[in-house]
Amino acid sequence: MPSLDFSQVHALVAVDDSSFGKKVADSFRSAGFASVAQAGEAGTLQSTLAESVFDLILITPHLNGGFIASIIRDMRDGRLGHHPFPIVITLLPAADTDLVRRVIDCGPDDIVVMPIETTALMSRVASNAQQRKPFIITGSFTGPDRRKDIRPGAAPAPQIEPPNPLAARVRRVPDMVLRAQISQARLRLDAVKVERYTVEIGWLERAISQMARDPNHDQSRLDIHLARLVQIADDLPRRLPDRAAPRVKGAAANFASNITAALNADRHAIPPLAAACAGFLAEFRGETVAAC
Repeated sequence: MPSLDFSQVHALVAVDDSSFGKKVADSFRSAGFASVAQAGEAGTLQSTLAESVFDLILITPHLNGGFIASIIRDMRDGRLGHHPFPIVITLLPAADTDLVRRVIDCGPDDIVVMPIETTALMSRVASNAQQRKPFIITGSFTGPDRRKDIRPGAAPAPQIEPPNPLAARVRRVPDMVLRAQISQARLRLDAVKVERYTVEIGWLERAISQMARDPNHDQSRLDIHLARLVQIADDLPRRLPDRAAPRVKGAAANFASNITAALNADRHAIPPLAAACAGFLAEFRGETVAAC
């Protein structure tokens, strides 16, 4: 692989083994990285991501005993101040199946099982500067598409081509151009999320309405549906672009307030919840975020 110019790359190293973290940071600096920040605990990691922008993040699943890989999921989902698209490489202490699955669900670009020499790690960084997988977007996941097969009868999840900030820095893409690419990709991510939410709200409305007709419905299942409705109602309004039509914004705001009101009045009163879902879909139908 040809030598790459990392002189414009900004990296963050958040590794639970402080000595190895320093070794990696030093190797990045020796390779000419523009800056290398380090975070040794969750609070520092969160504040660092809130204050700075990185092209490459190297992270372990745990810091100080706590599972912090989920911060990558929040970032991919657009819930942090940092944009969703840095290259993320996660270092695993071992190839534990359950841990691998938990980490994959957070959306890293690459997973490396320890131990690894810094030269081999730099090779992985270089590979991620050459190409990255498309992102799939569902109601609950945003990240690289690692599926080998799609289940029979299952609809393929929407995809976007994420910008690659690491590649852009290596190729010396102007900062203004990279920011525009990130902004456009984020708008597309939000638009697809809204589309997926409307599909999911329709499914939840049908499931809840069916429960209303069954006096022996599974209460634990209803609670799961309620929790998901709350998540969607909380997240959906902020996904709409500033230029969204007032009617669309109003539909999302009404949906959120109606769900909250129904739950506050009687958490197990099914008809108002189903009505809130149906009302939102009726208002929203025929509109697309792209046309807003």
